[in-house]
Amino acid sequence: MAYGDYNGPDKDDKGHEGGSCNRTLCQAPDAIWYNHGSLSWYCADCRHEIENDIVNKRDWALNFEQKCGHPMFETREMMDDREQQQRDDREAALSEAYHTRHLDGLREIILENDEERYQFPEFFGTETNANSGRKAREQVRAATVEAGVLKETRQQRRARERDAAKGR
Repeated sequence: MAYGDYNGPDKDDKGHEGGSCNRTLCQAPDAIWYNHGSLSWYCADCRHEIENDIVNKRDWALNFEQKCGHPMFETREMMDDREQQQRDDREAALSEAYHTRHLDGLREIILENDEERYQFPEFFGTETNANSGRKAREQVRAATVEAGVLKETRQQRRARERDAAKGR
């Protein structure tokens, strides 16, 4: 049904997704295009007419397109895809921030351990201190716990609390 072909009362599903077109003189079935300006659903023919109207096109381009980041009309599938892409982008940004924070903490510990090795080569090079690798791993883990990247184990927490109680 084309715009102007309908002349009757508003249908109950007028302007709803999958219902009748929101234009009063159309109200064609299968309203699958959502208009972000009117917050209603339209049929394909009315969507084309509204979106390509010179005044609407100019107004959307000047006032909304840049700010909103989406077209004037979208189908449910287009909106879902856009929202999923936004969620994926946020998740990737959070993951990158997490890894950057984690790696920065590890870099600091590695640099500290390298400085100790340089200052005390005899300590790190002897067989009597075979636990130096374990010590370095514990320092890395402690730094990641401090940075909030990893959680402290119960054993580590108890040892820290014991040391704090003894005044170390």
